[in-house]
Amino acid sequence: MVCLRRGSGSLVPMDLRSTLFALACALTLGPWLGGCPRPETRVATTDGGVWTVEIDEASYPQGVNLVLLYVIDEASEPATGLDLTPVFTMPSMSHDAATVEVSEDPYGDGSYTVEVDLDMTGEWLLTGTLSNPLFTDEVFTLDLEVY
Repeated sequence: MVCLRRGSGSLVPMDLRSTLFALACALTLGPWLGGCPRPETRVATTDGGVWTVEIDEASYPQGVNLVLLYVIDEASEPATGLDLTPVFTMPSMSHDAATVEVSEDPYGDGSYTVEVDLDMTGEWLLTGTLSNPLFTDEVFTLDLEVY
């Protein structure tokens, strides 16, 4: 089963838990509520208030993951062409993630994909820096759970 994620512009495969939730929601609550809430969505605003960052999932399996970030500007428009520098840390262990690769979605919808190796279970923090030629660096922080 696949699901169209907000801002992705393409179909993104879901894990079994998310698929079952989406199917149950669509068959039971969706018609009456005008849609289903997305589970575990996290939102953060950069320290200077220039951009808002959202992730659709807040928990990931241990190992290599693709984390989709959706970034909008102050006018609620997709923020494209930004430099994103993500740092994943595990505060309880003073431990950083080993591998990080960032790519911007070519559709110009404000989505950025980060490939990261979350090699231990537990609480993680994503501290990201966004910048472009018009603004100085803006920092955001999101918490994640690795199971």
